[in-house]
This record gives sequence, C-alpha cells and structure tokens, in this order.
Amino acid sequence: MTRPMPPQHRPHPGPALFHHPYPAAGPRRRGVPTWAVLVVAAALALTVAGALFVSLAGPAYAQVVREPVGTAGANPFMPAVGADATGVVAPAGSGGSVAGDTAGLYGGTRSDGTCDAASLTGYLRDNPGKATAWAGALGLGTSQIDGYVAGLTPVVLRADTLVTNHGYVNGVATPFPSVLQAGTAVFVDRWGVPVVRCSCGNPLSAAPTFYGAVYTGPTWVSFSETNVSVVLTSSVEIRNYTLVDPWRHRPFSRPATSHGDRDGDAAVHAPGGSGSTPPAGNGTSPAPGTPGASGTDTATDAGTDTGTEAGTGSPAPFDPADGTYTVPCGTVTLSGGRGSASDGSPAELAAVTTGDVDGDGRAETAVLLECGSGDATQQSVQLLDDTGSVLAELPVPAPPTGSTGTPEFDASSFALGTGSLTTGVRVFEATDTATGGPTGSQTWTWTWSGGGFVLDGSTVQPVETPIADVTDVPVTAGPEATGYPSAEYPVTESSDTVTPAPSSATGTGTAGN
Repeated sequence: MTRPMPPQHRPHPGPALFHHPYPAAGPRRRGVPTWAVLVVAAALALTVAGALFVSLAGPAYAQVVREPVGTAGANPFMPAVGADATGVVAPAGSGGSVAGDTAGLYGGTRSDGTCDAASLTGYLRDNPGKATAWAGALGLGTSQIDGYVAGLTPVVLRADTLVTNHGYVNGVATPFPSVLQAGTAVFVDRWGVPVVRCSCGNPLSAAPTFYGAVYTGPTWVSFSETNVSVVLTSSVEIRNYTLVDPWRHRPFSRPATSHGDRDGDAAVHAPGGSGSTPPAGNGTSPAPGTPGASGTDTATDAGTDTGTEAGTGSPAPFDPADGTYTVPCGTVTLSGGRGSASDGSPAELAAVTTGDVDGDGRAETAVLLECGSGDATQQSVQLLDDTGSVLAELPVPAPPTGSTGTPEFDASSFALGTGSLTTGVRVFEATDTATGGPTGSQTWTWTWSGGGFVLDGSTVQPVETPIADVTDVPVTAGPEATGYPSAEYPVTESSDTVTPAPSSATGTGTAGN
C-alpha cells in the first residue's frame, strides 16, 4: 500500500552546507594541492546530497508478514485470550484507509464477546516481565493496564487489515508490520483502532508508513495487497459500534467497552448487512462514514432481536446460522453457526454467501457446512432459497489431473453471484500426504443450470507431477551401463573416475582416464 510520509516529517535542508575553505586573497600556502581539495570537496558534496535525497525520499519498501486466522504467529505474548472467526470473506471493495467509527467496519457475533479481557489482564498480572514489555508497546505503565483494558471493545475484523504487530523476544516487545486476515478477533480502543490481537495477546499499534511492501508468510485465497485496509483514529470518542454478524449478515449495536452482554439492535442499516459491502477508503483518506456512524450515539441498546431487518421494517430473511441441515454426519441443528450432528460430531457453518443466482429478483444463500474434526472432517455445500429450503447441493469435488486425494472446499473464498458460485478449493499436490493435508490452492466456478450446479472445467488446474531424479531410479542395466553399479560390476568409490572392482568372472580391469 502506498502512503506518502506526512509533510511535517520531511527534514528541512537547513543552512548552506559548504563554505569556501580559504581566504579571498593572500599568499599560497604549502600543503595539499588545490586540485586534490576540489576532488575531495566534490566527493563529499555528492555523498551528502545522496544522503539528503534518501532522507527526503521517505520510507522504503517494508517486509509485511501475513497472519491468517487461527494462528498465533511467531513469538506470541501469551496463550489465546479469544477465538478468531473462520470463513469470514473480506467484502468486495474493501481496502484503503477507513475511519475507526465507520458503521459496519467491524463484525462479531451478537452476545458473544470473542475476546476475554479478564484472561488478558490476569496473564499479564502473573507475568510482570511480559506486562512491562506489553504496556511499553502501547505507551503505558504497568499500573495502567487494568484501566486501559477495561476501556477496550472486542470485535472481529471484516477486512484484511494492516497493523504494527508486536511479538515478545528476550523480554522485549519487537514491532513488525503485519496484515491480519478478515475474521481476526481484536480489541479496539475508544477511537476504533485495533490495539490487541486476541489469538496471541500481542499489542498492536498504528499501521506503518511505507511506499511499498513485500508480503511474506502464509497466505489465503482471497488475499490481495490492493484490498488491505488501514484503520484511522476516529476524530471523536466512540460510544457505540455498529457491527455486522458474518453469519447472519445483519447489523447490531455493541456499546463501547462492553463484551457482548449489552448488544442490541442497530439504529442504522450498517453497510455490509444483508450481503452488501462495508464502506472502503481510496487508499489515501478515510471513507466517509454513514449517517449516525460518527462518535456520537449510533445505536440503541434495546438488547432484543425484533426479527426485522434493521432500518427497513420488513421481515428478516431466514437465518442460515440457526438452520437445520442434513450433512454427511447426519442431521444438525445450528445455533449461532455451531451445533452437533446426530452422530455426536461437532458441526459448524464455515462460510455463507448470498446472491440472486437464478436472476429471479430473490436472493438465494449458499452455505458451506462442516462436521467432524481433524482428518475426519466432512463438508457439504448447499444452495438455499429465501425460506431455507434446499435447492441444490454441490457434489464431492473430484481430484484434478495429477492429484491423488479428495479436494477440500476452502471457506476463505466463497461467493455467490448471478449464474454461478465460486469456491476456493484446497487440492493435494503430488508430494502432499493424507496426514499433512492438501497444500495446493485453486478457485473453481460452478455454473447454475437451472436445477443444479455444473463445474466449469476450465477453472480446474491439473497438478504438476515432479520429474523423478535419476538418482532415485533403480538401476537394472547390465555392464554396458557404464558408471552404474551392477551385480557384475560393483563400483568402488573414487573422486574422479569409476573403477570396476576385481571380479572372478572378468579378471582385473580399469575404466577411467
């Protein structure tokens, strides 16, 4: 992301850099020749000019670490004090700079705080060395930690977000730029800026300034450097956050400093609710907030769900997070996106997307359901109408050419559009194992045929088969295959030549130079 350094940070050239080293008149003195002085002066001038140019050029390219959901990253401060949300797709159009008080910027699950403030402060209290480093990264003293954390609000990122992260190494908080994937659980401060990553307790600070970035670390299907967001400090203290539930796609209100226990109905229809996207900046300035999304009171604290779409007065569509489904593990009834199948295995709504796939003016919903755990996890992708009835189900994907294992749907890329469904798919590369799982990543398109989906084969890429190294091929050739060992011609080691060892059948001989 390109963001120039603020003008006030640019160094001033200052006074004249050079003065004439000799008096205007007078006898020539013995010493260094004039031409030598001029050469040295010219070289010094070039060196200083180059340094001045670099200092005026602003920040250089930075190495930015990608940090997916469900991971703690390198050198975490502490065990997890919260849980990330998997399968949250960064909305189309996200990216750029956005003010922290923008309605719909963050997500969450109603009545679920996602992050545990007591666990955070308790761990720091029990580990005073880490507490000192943690507080220092946020400009605090250790005595201020409890009060500071009490003023934070737990939310979930709805877009991939650039921050300055801080790991813990040898008693010191070590800052580094990182991009947190959409779905990451964080604490935000009173001005809407992420300040703690809950999966590891790391303190976060403002995104760094640089002219370009080199991204490293594990990636995800939907990642694009053009879609990375930067959260800017709100101009006023925020009293209420308007969040969007990633499962229900409906907005709700969370009062600042609360932890889900006082969530209520949103007074405004937050962008991003019912399948729309949140406001996005242009990369240089904050996106304008929606009405009521400033630091003033943006939501009521009704604390109850009226069953209507906020701001519209019309009946809410069916809720896929609370539906009943038939999945490979049996029948499952979800509550808040999670539940248990009839065989007792855990089940969850891994991803959901809405769109008018058949063009009839009514929205359909596609869901990715998972049941079981670990290597026994099974998946089901279903298309539902606006009442929750099943219209179609995707078949189990077949392995691409060259792949030997059954592919898995990837919840990080899941989008329903007019006439098609796009799914991320993890495929087994030629060197992958069942234990390690698939590492290949593809995006497949399924075309709506009127009664079901048909896979667009052009979107399926074959898996390359590595060329075998000749040193791994068993040798069965006879004596004519000079240089290879055989029963008749065992080979003795030599640095430069291949010398057959003596054999009772052939006598003594030498092959070489």
